[in-house]
Formats: sequence, C-alpha cells, structure tokens
Amino acid sequence: MTNPPKTTDLCDARDDVQACALLFQTFGLRRFFTGPMRTLRCFEDIGLMRDTVSQPGHGHVLVIDGGGSIARALFGDVMAELASRNGWAGLVIHGVVRDANELNAIDIGVKALGTSPKRGSARCG
Repeated sequence: MTNPPKTTDLCDARDDVQACALLFQTFGLRRFFTGPMRTLRCFEDIGLMRDTVSQPGHGHVLVIDGGGSIARALFGDVMAELASRNGWAGLVIHGVVRDANELNAIDIGVKALGTSPKRGSARCG
C-alpha cells in the first residue's frame, strides 16, 4: 500500500488546490488518518451522528458539518468508543467535542474546532 500524497505536496504541485483555513485540533490515538469520506450535517444535534457511527465504518472518515458551533459538543468518549469498535478511521468535525482526555486514549482519529463540556441534543435518531 502506498502512502497518500501529502497535502503540502498537492498544494505545491497545483495552484488551484484549495486548502481548509480552519484551525482544527487533533484528538484520539490516531493522529493521522485517511479513508473514503462519508458526510452528514447536524447542528448541535448528536442523533444522526450517533446512528451513523453505530453502523460499520469500513475504514471511512466521517465528516460532520456542525455549522462551526462551539456551544454544544457533537462527539465525545462514548461515541468515540462506538466508532472505534465499528471500524471508522476517524472524524472531521466542523464543531466541537467533549471528553478530550478520554478521547485521547481511544483508537480513533478526530479533528475538531475545540472542546465544550455541553453535549449536543438528541432530537434526531
């Protein structure tokens, strides 16, 4: 298996490549992760995300558009354990997580804008 190209090399090779300007923080034991992406949108609501990580991940990366909200966490240690057991490679969250210390001990990769102790609602799912 070959290593995927580095983002910096892609940006050097092509002027038209767009890069994410958000400053993501890293959580979980997997500091780096790759895989096919699955996406979902949920604003301060963990129901859809919970249902998704409950399914087999097959090494995919789940990208969650949380609208950039920092008021309520979309992901924490309980969901991280579930995602890890179900074979997800990692998550990229345009929002925040909670349980940062616990996340850092779980075999999953997580990129998020930061942390908040307040859990998202569970209106859906």
